[in-house]
Amino acid sequence: QMVNLLYILFVFLHSSSLLCSLCVSGQMSVNGVDLLYQRTGGGKHTVLLLPGALGNAQTDFAPQLEKLDKQRFTLVALDPRGYGCSRPPDRDFPPDFFHRDAKDAVDLMQALGLRRFSLLGWSDGGITALIAATLNPALVQKMVVWGSNAYVSQEDVQIYQCETERENSRAYGVSLGWPIISEFKRKRQ
Repeated sequence: QMVNLLYILFVFLHSSSLLCSLCVSGQMSVNGVDLLYQRTGGGKHTVLLLPGALGNAQTDFAPQLEKLDKQRFTLVALDPRGYGCSRPPDRDFPPDFFHRDAKDAVDLMQALGLRRFSLLGWSDGGITALIAATLNPALVQKMVVWGSNAYVSQEDVQIYQCETERENSRAYGVSLGWPIISEFKRKRQ
């Protein structure tokens, strides 16, 4: 009987660690848009990963989703509206788009039942994280931001709009970064 109990305990512990290593993709309707997210881990510290311009959960955070300690962290990475698999709609850049992205991110976490969390954002995701933390200080535990602007000028908005028009004229799933990445890989060979 003791052997059976130990076997059941071993199976439970082994299967729970397997569950923590799985990365689950889902879609959640938030603020009128279906947002794709990836979730992995079962740790007590929840971290929302916010990608940069033209990026998504996989292009910007695949290594973190795969390698960070899943016993310690619960990781959620999202494709912001208009990027990756969170299309339609196509990406647009109204004057408040970073505030809209911050609201989408926080509202997604709340819809997933993740009340308090840390933010990890780079580039545009860092700007989104800064705004989300400023508007929701009671929800944000910690924050890591890199490669981000402290403000966005009108010229920046025009650049985003120009890049979006080019991006939206291509087939879905093709990023402006891919030609650069392809060229970089070719030169390394």
